Amino acid sequence: MFATDVVPKFVAVTGGVCGSLDKGAIAASIGAVLKAYGYRVTAMKIDPYFNIDKSLISPLQHGEVFVLDDGAEVDLEMGNFERAMDLTLGRNNNLTSGKVWSYVIDKERRGDYLGKTVQMIPHVADEIIRWITETASVPTDGSRLPPHVCVMELHGTVGDIELMLMLEALRMLKFRLGKENLCIVHCTYVPIIQGVQKTKPTQHTVKVLSELGLQPDLVMCRCEEPVVDSTRAKISLQCSVEQSHLFSVHTVPYVKHRLPVNLDAQGLLTVLTAVLRLDRVRKDPIGGRTPRKVFSIADWTSLCERKEGLTEEVHIAVVGSGLARQSLSLTKATFLSVIKALDQASLYVGRQLVINWVDSLALDEEWPDYNAEERSAEWRKLRQASGVLVHATTLGQGFTGLSGSLLALQFARENAKPLLAVGSGLHLAVIEFARGVLQLSAAVSAEMVSAEPADSPESRPFVISKVLSEATGAVLGARTLALAEGSMAHRLYGGLARVQERHRHRFEVSPEFVPRLEKEGLRFVGVEDPGTAVALCELQGHPFFMGTQFFPEFKSRPGTPAPPFLGLLMAATGRNVREERLNDLYAANIVSHYRCSRGAVSPVTSRVVASGCSPPGTPVA
Repeated sequence: MFATDVVPKFVAVTGGVCGSLDKGAIAASIGAVLKAYGYRVTAMKIDPYFNIDKSLISPLQHGEVFVLDDGAEVDLEMGNFERAMDLTLGRNNNLTSGKVWSYVIDKERRGDYLGKTVQMIPHVADEIIRWITETASVPTDGSRLPPHVCVMELHGTVGDIELMLMLEALRMLKFRLGKENLCIVHCTYVPIIQGVQKTKPTQHTVKVLSELGLQPDLVMCRCEEPVVDSTRAKISLQCSVEQSHLFSVHTVPYVKHRLPVNLDAQGLLTVLTAVLRLDRVRKDPIGGRTPRKVFSIADWTSLCERKEGLTEEVHIAVVGSGLARQSLSLTKATFLSVIKALDQASLYVGRQLVINWVDSLALDEEWPDYNAEERSAEWRKLRQASGVLVHATTLGQGFTGLSGSLLALQFARENAKPLLAVGSGLHLAVIEFARGVLQLSAAVSAEMVSAEPADSPESRPFVISKVLSEATGAVLGARTLALAEGSMAHRLYGGLARVQERHRHRFEVSPEFVPRLEKEGLRFVGVEDPGTAVALCELQGHPFFMGTQFFPEFKSRPGTPAPPFLGLLMAATGRNVREERLNDLYAANIVSHYRCSRGAVSPVTSRVVASGCSPPGTPVA
């Protein structure tokens, strides 16, 4: 299926000094630059933690859980890779220590090592290398041609004990492949103390990396200001890295959007070509599919210029449990893809996005710990917003914030405030509608009660019911859904009758309640195909009231904002979503990005999948 004459080259991005250096954004930007110049790229995220995947890690630990087409629950940086490089990655593109060790132990128990003593070196390291090399050969850009370059990010900081085995595997890989096939990019921090840029942290982290047998080929210097020539000269001399191989990653407005442009302006492609001998790589495709439209450097430049030119604002209220008592950086990591999707949609409508973070706990008068002034402030942020988003991440552990979220939904429904409800946000919207319109005051979700009560379903109606019997299973990954013609969703998706979106849930709208809900105006205009499971709803007579069972933010891209988020921003800026004609370029991008062929099947062949690891070469059931 894939050509075999192309051996991918590697760019490995490591970090030193401290975390939060935008290492993932740097890796994504390197891939974006390479792709802009015609190279086929793929990406990997290597995490040293022992979790198999992100499915059971709290978003408060490492940010949101990002879901891929094949149902993998992975690190949020995988979302950055997909957005910046326009890729469709798979579960094997996120490697964790847990996956590797689990696979090695399973092999040992089966006797595959034929009585040998199984050790970290070479057995575990060899497994890491095999995983990397096999995954790097799999196309992820839609071209069906093997990638020229695989960009890898190693989570953590050089010197961390948990990262040592991964770095040793990287050293072994570079030795086996040769220095022209693996480029080490080291991200470091250049602090400014009393107005002077200090190089000692960079010198020390490069020394630690070199002691492990990995001399960096490029150094990315993260700094609050552009790195000056004297600083470059000192780092170059002390770290044995040419000055042309030092890049200033300094703080500017929209730094992550500007990274591809800034790195390109500093000669990134020239340096990578010299290190990896990319001039020997044949870029002309031979067979395969035509890849999706490439986002060029000019496109990145235009995107930044358009963002900087925005003057009018649009305020969107994002409702969440405990947000008033949570750090903003943690909140942003938890809602990362949501923020990106809102930002990309706001650019389409020509407005500067302002997010009003609304604490759902404070909206509920019965919840303690909030005084009258705090409650008034949260309600004011909700009322002043032009649109409302209630997301699956809205509810806290133990479903705290449930009553406040229902009040926010009621406010949006009764006051014609544009609303988007995502994931379990859809469940809450249905519950609120059943209580407020159908007068089912006891309507509830089976997910939100510890056990089904002994009384009859009519007295305790489960408008949201469990779709699985397995406690660890879930509906995960891309599913095909059919859209009703004439609906807002059908229009926002460019007139497509069938689209694919990514799911992550164990509960759905109970089918027996659908006719009663639709009779009162809550139309279910998107259902799984094949099947009848509800995936999308709209409220008749409301300017924009949409609920999605899936998570549209996972497929949002620069230049191609997710349709439900675009609909919310259009309605929030006073546009008529049902009548306004979409931009031709956007409509074409949407059709290309979401189209399903009539015989297409979802990447997840089983509707119910369970978490686990599958090494490269193993079919995903």
